[in-house]
Formats: sequence, structure tokens, C-alpha cells
Amino acid sequence: MKFLASHESSTRGTFDFPIELYYVDKMHPRYEMPFHWHMEFELMLVLSGEFSLLIDGRSYLLHKGDAAIISAGAVHGGTPSDCVYECVVFDMNRFLGSGSVCQAKYNALFERGAQIEPYQPAGSVTCQLIDRLFEAMEKEPEGYEFVTIGLMWQLFGQILLQHSYTVSSPGNKRAIQIHRALFSECPPEDLSFFPDPLFPVHSDKMVLLHSIL
Repeated sequence: MKFLASHESSTRGTFDFPIELYYVDKMHPRYEMPFHWHMEFELMLVLSGEFSLLIDGRSYLLHKGDAAIISAGAVHGGTPSDCVYECVVFDMNRFLGSGSVCQAKYNALFERGAQIEPYQPAGSVTCQLIDRLFEAMEKEPEGYEFVTIGLMWQLFGQILLQHSYTVSSPGNKRAIQIHRALFSECPPEDLSFFPDPLFPVHSDKMVLLHSIL
């Protein structure tokens, strides 16, 4: 596995439907997921085998039927074991109506630095919603765009209902500085007060993950 986490900024889907499905098996060039991060959310569903997933230093072992929700900006990567898996990547902000009550609730949650609980076990309500979303994206029946967007809304509603997220402490200066550096709001030298930083960020926006492996 590669030890550098790059900022992935690929175009997802189309301008008016910015969501992309990726099917990954042993023949895929990125079968072993290198560490990376992006501004979009990512859903992951294991179709067979196992996948050892690492998100911001925490590890999760996914089995067949399990899913994961990877928050925007989270550094993630992993190693498959005889695994076939799928990923859906999307920018939730593009699907939120300006001035809507849902946008207000969404912004209120993530402006506090909320991180969604990644692991969604097979059979759970959230995993069932994710499975149906992937099915709609795979088969693309008539009107699948409505179904896909509707399932996205249901998924975030279920996350709020279950309180399936954590919020960083306001006094967690380390987390705030790392977040700001990743999102280009402060220069890398702002992390220099750490004697051995977890994510030393370089000018080319590469992040060395030497402390979490």
C-alpha cells in the first residue's frame, strides 16, 4: 500500500448529476486502495471477501454485505482480501437546495466538525439504504436519478435519527489545525507546533501517514 495520501479531485458523474459508481475487482488498477482524500462523501459496499479499511487512523474490517460511509475530507485507504467491492462518490452540497431546511440542518451538523460513523454492518437500516442506492446506480432503471437522490436523503436522515456521528471537541486544536490544513485554509507551517505531527502537510498537498500504520 502506498504511504502518501493525495488529494483526489476527479470529476464525478455529470454536471447535473455529480455522482459516480466504481466497481472494483482484482483486475481494477486501484484494486488496493491507496491513501487519498477528497471533498466528496464516499460510500463503500463489499460484495465478496474482506476489506481492511483505514480512515483517519482508525481501522475497520469489512466483510461481505458490510458498508462504510467515508466523510468528506477523511484520509482513507485499504487492502482487499479476495474482495470485490463498489464505491459511490458524490458531493452532497450539489444535491442540497439553496435555503432549504435540509441544507440548514446539514450545514449545522458539519460546520461543527461532525464525522459520520464509518462502519455500517450488513442488515442495518443504513446498510440497506446504501445497498438499494448501489442497485439503482448499477441498473439505471427509468427514473433512477430520483431514486438515487431520494435514498441519499434517507441515508442522511437515518444518520441524524440514529445520532450515528461524532463531533470534535471545540478545544481540539490538533483536529482543527489538521482540518484547516487539508482544506487549504491555513499554510502547512501552521502545523509546526506539533513535535511529531500525525499529518505533516507539504506544499504539494501530500500527506505522510507515518504514524497510523
